[in-house]
Amino acid sequence: MTAMKLTINKVYENKVLYTISGIDFHVANVIRRYAISKVPVIAIDKAVFYENNSSFFDEYIAHRLGEIPIKTPKNFQKNSTVKLLLDAAGPKKLYSGDILADKDIEPAIPDILLLTLKEGQVLKVECVGVLGVGSTHMKFQASVTSYEQVDDSTFNFFSETTYQKPVKEVIVEAIEILQKDIKELNKIVSKI
Repeated sequence: MTAMKLTINKVYENKVLYTISGIDFHVANVIRRYAISKVPVIAIDKAVFYENNSSFFDEYIAHRLGEIPIKTPKNFQKNSTVKLLLDAAGPKKLYSGDILADKDIEPAIPDILLLTLKEGQVLKVECVGVLGVGSTHMKFQASVTSYEQVDDSTFNFFSETTYQKPVKEVIVEAIEILQKDIKELNKIVSKI
């Protein structure tokens, strides 16, 4: 088998096209799955509503907030939490950029429409963001990654993020996590 080689073909702001050679389709699929479901990112996991007289139920708004991509800094610890606040009165269109948080941790895309408040409507909600992975819930999905097979050992990959982390960082992190899991598996197998 030839040595594995990764070549970056094109990088956009949140997309990367790259080729990996020296692998088979099993490994290509594992890399794809790890990029989607194993790289940790922050998402809103809990919402406490202090006031909501909008035309939307608390649960609906909480679900929408959970789907907002949140910038995830490298140094964010596994069991840490971050508080985010949404406090607004109508008439106003509320966007993801209206969510207040730390300067390092904020909505990755500020112009996602959440809802419209009419005159006299108020929304006050405190949210808790946590680190998670896509294998537990879709809101923690770090990327959309796919590939096409060029030949028996070469695959063209496409990865795209919603700006939680730089796209190249997601790919590198996915491969590092895969390598760590393989080492752990080797330790377990060697004890059998």
